[in-house]
Amino acid sequence: MTGQVTLFPTYLAACLTYLGVLEGRSLSEAWNRAQPLIVPTCIAGTVFWPIANIINFRYIGPSQRVLYVNAAGLLWNTFLSFMNSSQAVQAPVAAAGGSAAAAAAGGG
Repeated sequence: MTGQVTLFPTYLAACLTYLGVLEGRSLSEAWNRAQPLIVPTCIAGTVFWPIANIINFRYIGPSQRVLYVNAAGLLWNTFLSFMNSSQAVQAPVAAAGGSAAAAAAGGG
């Protein structure tokens, strides 16, 4: 539980910022883009990982636990990519809408 409160938000901030840097953004741009994603992603992770761990230790046999956690990690990383891309899709749409509005008003 301590890791969920202390390490997990730090991990998410670093991961989401790093994804932005890998996409070619500056560190400050990547950080500004990651900030609004940290809280909702952290909430999702505090729901996902305890349930995944309960299933792992209650229902999965010891010889299959590593495979199960790898599959859960794959799902989690897919979710992180989705969260990162969902904001990437919103930004161009808002920018395009702003350009269209400026052009309609005679400003562009």
